[in-house]
Formats: sequence, structure tokens, C-alpha cells
Amino acid sequence: MTDASRPRPPALSRRHFLAAASATPALQGARVKPERAAELARAWNADRDMIGLLTRRWSDLEAALQRRTGSLDFAAAAARGDAGACEMIAIEKRLPALFDVAGAAADHIARLPCRTVSDALAKLQVGIRIVALEDTDPTAWTLLHEGYEDLADFLGPLADG
Repeated sequence: MTDASRPRPPALSRRHFLAAASATPALQGARVKPERAAELARAWNADRDMIGLLTRRWSDLEAALQRRTGSLDFAAAAARGDAGACEMIAIEKRLPALFDVAGAAADHIARLPCRTVSDALAKLQVGIRIVALEDTDPTAWTLLHEGYEDLADFLGPLADG
């Protein structure tokens, strides 16, 4: 076969290369490992724990600022160099991003299919934690929370994987 008789590959434009390049990470990710609700829920819980820690720290700092200065104006106190007020400003800057990440992660977890019992339990646990005792009728909270705990206990090793 001569060079003239060989079939020529189709001409590829820059658009073809850009489309292929943008699809490559998604294809690679799909081959590596599908996301699991249980794994993502662990990261979500860590973010929620950090949010809880920071909001409790904020509350402690605010109470201390009130005792020290007789005011809750942490911006003015920070401008005067108050260390606790400066920490409050740092917390105030960090929390919105944590809330955004946790919200997006919970939304993503909700959309994932359950492949294992632990995935299903992870979705329930995230949902229960989002609802929280403060936002729920006490009886409904007990049913959800205790029902989840009982189910996880009954399933034993199945709950882990």
C-alpha cells in the first residue's frame, strides 16, 4: 500500500483537543474509583466538627470580650490589638468557606447512589446531623437518632463496608 492509498485520519481542530483535554480528568476519575457516600460523609463530618469547634470558640471569645471590655464590638477591640477579638475576626473569615464546603458536600452525598449498607447509613447520619436536635420535634429526633443508632448496631460489621 502506498502513502497515497492509505486512509487519512480525520483533521482534528483545536476544539477537538480542548474537548478531549477537558474530558480526560472525568474519565480518569471514573476509572480510578467511584465516590462513595460513606467516604464523603467522613470528610463532611470532619468539616462539621470544625464548624462546631469554631462556633464554640467564637462564643467563648465573645463572652470573654464582654467581660473584659463591657462591649461586643470585636472589630473595635481588634483595631486596638485585642488578641481574642483578632481571633474572632479570623474565625469570621474562615466559617463561610467551611459552611459552603459542607453544604456542597451534603448536596453531593445526597445525589450519590448507595452501593453498600455503609453508604446508606452515611446518608442517614448526614441527614440526621443536618436536621439536628434544635431543629426537630424531640420525639421525631429520638426516632431518627435512636433508630439510626439501633440499625447501625444491628448491622454490626455490615455497617462498615
